[in-house]
Amino acid sequence: MFSYFLLVSGKLEEITPRRFGMGLLLEMTLEQTEALNESEQRFRATFNQAAVGIAHLGLNGQWLMVNQKLCEIVGYTQEELLQLTFQDITYSEDLDTDLEYVRQVLADQIQTYSMEKRYICKKGSVIWINLTVSLVRELTGEPKYFIAVIEDINQRKLSEVALNRSSQRLEVLHTVDSGILAAYSLTEIVHAALSGLAKLVVSEQSFVVLFKFETQQAEVLVEKLTGDWKLAIKSKMPITDFINSDFLAEINNHGKGEISNFSNLSVFLEYPPILQRQNAQLMGSYISLPLVADKNLIGQLILASRERFAFNPEHLPIVSEVANQIAIAIRQTQLREQLQRKAEELEQRVIERTAQLQDANAELEAFAYSVSHDLRAPLRAMQGFSQILLEDYADKIDSLGQEYAHRIVRNAQRMENLIQDLLAYSRVSRTEIKLQSINLASIINNVLTHLHDEFQARQAIVSVTETLLQIEVLAHRTTLIQVLINLLMNAIKFVAPGVQPEIEIWAEERNLNLGLQSQEEETSKHQKWIRLWVKDNGIGIAKEHYDRIFQVFERLHGIETYAGTGIGLAIVRKGIERIGGRIGVESKVNEGSSFWIELPKVEQKNDDS
Repeated sequence: MFSYFLLVSGKLEEITPRRFGMGLLLEMTLEQTEALNESEQRFRATFNQAAVGIAHLGLNGQWLMVNQKLCEIVGYTQEELLQLTFQDITYSEDLDTDLEYVRQVLADQIQTYSMEKRYICKKGSVIWINLTVSLVRELTGEPKYFIAVIEDINQRKLSEVALNRSSQRLEVLHTVDSGILAAYSLTEIVHAALSGLAKLVVSEQSFVVLFKFETQQAEVLVEKLTGDWKLAIKSKMPITDFINSDFLAEINNHGKGEISNFSNLSVFLEYPPILQRQNAQLMGSYISLPLVADKNLIGQLILASRERFAFNPEHLPIVSEVANQIAIAIRQTQLREQLQRKAEELEQRVIERTAQLQDANAELEAFAYSVSHDLRAPLRAMQGFSQILLEDYADKIDSLGQEYAHRIVRNAQRMENLIQDLLAYSRVSRTEIKLQSINLASIINNVLTHLHDEFQARQAIVSVTETLLQIEVLAHRTTLIQVLINLLMNAIKFVAPGVQPEIEIWAEERNLNLGLQSQEEETSKHQKWIRLWVKDNGIGIAKEHYDRIFQVFERLHGIETYAGTGIGLAIVRKGIERIGGRIGVESKVNEGSSFWIELPKVEQKNDDS
């Protein structure tokens, strides 16, 4: 039977004797016959020169008619392809789906179908195609043959696969990076990296080995190990189980795993000794990559499988990228752990040194207190006997001898003053401090009364701002009195000869964003503070000496000019520090000094509340 195709109303219709009858064809005019032949030629030209593959297939899958493009796609000639079925060149994993669609079309459940599938080319390569199939039926409705359109989409699919693989690779690397940034432990970082790598490269065994060249040991971190695999992995193993002995000897010469020539890594990339000892049939295939950080070999990444072709060249760059990230993570973790250990050691040393310093200070204070008391008895004897000499034997001692006796008395008094100041400093350091609310006005009045005779003797003028009367501060009464006495005594002492001492005392409120830790409570970080000023018209202090004047025994002037022991301001600073306050000074030479102390303000409670 033969057939013709006629273009009818824009559609290609098949014309057969069965459809129209032989008589009808015989009655066709020559002109109609020529039109029919021309239409058939156009169809065949379109069929053969189409940019996509076109084919007719029998109901059993036999290729009946194929165009040149389809032959180019699968690599077969037309004669070779017509001897095959579509089942012969369909990739096995896609065949069941294709056959199910064919069944549905033949059962008239669907009219046409499209799917992406793979063909096996003549040379054995696999390509992706997009297939569209429809069924041609007889006038009676019986299935006749299939028409298939085949589009080569191999490049697009390969690009999709490559893009997906790249996305997965980035996901794995991101997992490792996240582990590093989140400061996970070394085991957690390796676990995250190898778990992510398993999504890209399937293996039966994967583990990371860390090398410690100081002890010639390897620490194995196992991620996955098949139960029936006889590869014995322990947590601690000799490095020689993983590194070629010649290569190990070379890097040991440099120390700490340093690699002088990276081309020598080819030796390292041979079968690790631990794998060489395994049965070759059980080994199948493996990937082994060094972990290198800062030009130092720090470990090894190993993937292994019993399948002979479990890994391919595409896997190597993926595993290499992950190995590099693991190496960075290991190095950073090691450095972080070293830093943490150093910090802990330093902290412990600080604690020990602080304890030693506290013990030494306590011993020094006890010693000063004890010595001061022990010195007072012989000192009083010196003073007493010197005084007796001057009173009872003055007529028997010449003028020079009397001068010497007077010097003994004066120096004994200086020694007495020094001992008194040392005892005062020791008491400030040793006294138990209990803070309480103190009215500044009462403290100022107490101190001024105590120093009344001193002020009169020096004709000092003292002015106090009245706003102090309403201010309450948190302090220790005895200590604060001692601090103010020392400040006021200095104010009337260190003035130029012939200058009448003038002292101003006032206070101001300050908001300091500081916390105060006392023995009983921690005040608010926004505690209001009171700064108490003591200003004089004395000789002043150069700025470079601000810190020095608060040290014990520090004097800026000779004792002949200004008497004293050099302990007064040291007592002031020690006392203020012990009650949780602050101290400072503002001064200019020959223009006087303004000393200030700061103490927490006690808020007044509202009686109506």
